[in-house]
Amino acid sequence: MTTAALAGHFATVLSDLAARPPSSANAEFTASVTGISVIAKGLLRATADGDVELATPAPGTVTADALSTLNFDVKLLPRLRSGTAAPP
Repeated sequence: MTTAALAGHFATVLSDLAARPPSSANAEFTASVTGISVIAKGLLRATADGDVELATPAPGTVTADALSTLNFDVKLLPRLRSGTAAPP
């Protein structure tokens, strides 16, 4: 899986979680996931089209110090609307 596809997957998960309506319109509070922090270990390699791919080897085939660590945070950002545009 490419690193872009991996990050895109988690962005989709976060977006889906954000789209869930509150359990009750009268609730005094609501819980929400506003970000996901991801740490993945594997071997980074370049693909033919110039992207970077994270390969996860079978357990025991590569020593832990040979693995790369990929860290990224996926966060929700507010959409700022200008003028009198109606929300979607």
